[in-house]
Amino acid sequence: WHMDTEVGLLSPDAHAAHSTHVLYVRVPAAMAGGHLELRRVDLGGGDVAKGITSAEAMRRVEAPLEEAAVAPREGDVVVFRGDAFHRVRRHTSPAAAGTTTSRISVVLEQYRIPASRYNRTLRWERSSYVRRV
Repeated sequence: WHMDTEVGLLSPDAHAAHSTHVLYVRVPAAMAGGHLELRRVDLGGGDVAKGITSAEAMRRVEAPLEEAAVAPREGDVVVFRGDAFHRVRRHTSPAAAGTTTSRISVVLEQYRIPASRYNRTLRWERSSYVRRV
């Protein structure tokens, strides 16, 4: 289980995403499993509670307020609160003639960052491993 916190903000505080979008670009027809599981947990203090350690937050995941499981379907977009704990179930895709076993999804995490912290965000640079197609 994890919560989306990949904002790239130089800060001792954790910053959870405001919302997360998952686009299922390719889902093999014979794929089994791969459901997106979601849990909403009461961390207290609003959307993202400050001062709660990862260990404490994970203990609270064991007693969720709500649970959901979403089966991946090609072309679907799933949107959920960024502070929801989530994971992807194990999946398998048996190879068959003329089919693909690759599952492709694109994730967009959206954050609300106070203007006073803009200067603390990491600068992203194009890496040499990125290539144009």
